[in-house]
Formats: sequence, structure tokens, C-alpha cells
Amino acid sequence: MKVHFLVVIAAVAAAAQGCGGSPTAPGGSRTFLFDFANGEQGWTAGFADYPAARQEFFELLADYRPLQFPLDQSTRALFISGFNGSEDLFMFFKRQVTGLDPGERYTAMFEVEIATNIPSGCVGFAGPPGESSYIKAGASTIEPAPVLQPDGRYHMNIDKGNQASSGEHAITIGNAANSIECRRGSDGQIVQRWELKPLRSDIGVIVRADQAGSIWLLTGIDSGVFGAWEFYVTRFAATLTRQ
Repeated sequence: MKVHFLVVIAAVAAAAQGCGGSPTAPGGSRTFLFDFANGEQGWTAGFADYPAARQEFFELLADYRPLQFPLDQSTRALFISGFNGSEDLFMFFKRQVTGLDPGERYTAMFEVEIATNIPSGCVGFAGPPGESSYIKAGASTIEPAPVLQPDGRYHMNIDKGNQASSGEHAITIGNAANSIECRRGSDGQIVQRWELKPLRSDIGVIVRADQAGSIWLLTGIDSGVFGAWEFYVTRFAATLTRQ
């Protein structure tokens, strides 16, 4: 029997209004904010860290659909899901943004709020499900993409780190566990309840804009636990400050 945990990612609407990006502020700082209630806005999905020969087993799916109860079901958002059969699955969304100074280096910082029904402290085969599922955000000059490697698995063409660890192009900003202590109901199943959990980066990702003044933004979940996972992205915000 598969246990489905649902994670919603929503960026805190810090320092920007509307969708896209705010005007460049004094000091070369610019915030990009996307509210996916207003549409997909050019974001696309991807998957990595799974064997190509078993792709159907992983049940990979991306869509744009309404949120689920008890969230506001009149609101739509980006949706992505997969069955983590390898205890190492990365599911992500990406989008290119423009309007930066060509060739300049920026520090990218992120503010994220997740709504999660994964209790804290649950016991799993490979670790606690919530604490072993890591929320990531990043920025890159090149387009993030899964690439088939000689080992027969798809891996990212950028350095996102692995699970808890951060990489050059993406950082771990928290995990998917909420503050509710894990317990089981009379049927033996884990009791799940939604809770908001704000997350923000305490370090930045260094990224250089290309000659067109563009970069790629990224957010996703790096799961190290066997099972089926779903999550929505409802908003995303990144502030880039010119070095």
C-alpha cells in the first residue's frame, strides 16, 4: 500500500507586488515573484535521480490543478508527483527570468512557505518521511535539466546538492515535516493534518546573468524516502542582489 504525502510550496510575497519581477532597486536588487493562482506563467516541470528503464514505475506527473481540501479548492497551482521507488527522487519546476544586467554576478535569496501534512518524527524504512524530504531553491545561468548518465539514471546537469546537502546552484532551505507529532489512528494509518511552515534561505546562491540578462530559477523537493509524493507550488519569490 502506498502512503501519499502532499506538500504545498508557497513563496512568501516579500518585497514585490504582482507577478514577474519588481523594478531594480538602489544597489542593484530585484525581486521576482510568481503567484500561480494567476496561471502557470511559463514554469515547467522536471524529474531526476531515477533509472530511465523504470520510468513508468515512478509514476511521474506534472499538471496545473486545484488545491486539495482543506486548502482553498477554488485556487489552482502547479502540481507535481512521483513514486519514489529508489529512495532518491528529485521533482522540480523551473523558469527563465530576464531584465538583469548582462554578465553581472548576483546573490539569489529565497523566501518560501510550505503547507504540509507530513507529521514530524514518523518512523520510516529510510528515515522519517518529513525530515528526509528536503525543499530546495536555486538559480543557474544554464537551464536546469535531467541528463541520462552512463549509470542508466537521470541526473541534473547543475549542482543541486543531494537531499540534505546544498550545491553550487541550489540550496536546501528546510524539510517537509510540520510541527505536529506523528501518531497513528485506530486503523493503524498515520494521521495527517495540514500546517503552514515558513522557510527562507540563510545563505545565497551566486549566479551570473548571461549576455541577454537572464537566469534560470528553480524550486523542488529532494526526497530520500520510499513512497508516493505529491506537491503543489503556489507562489515563488527570489531576490537577486548585484554583487
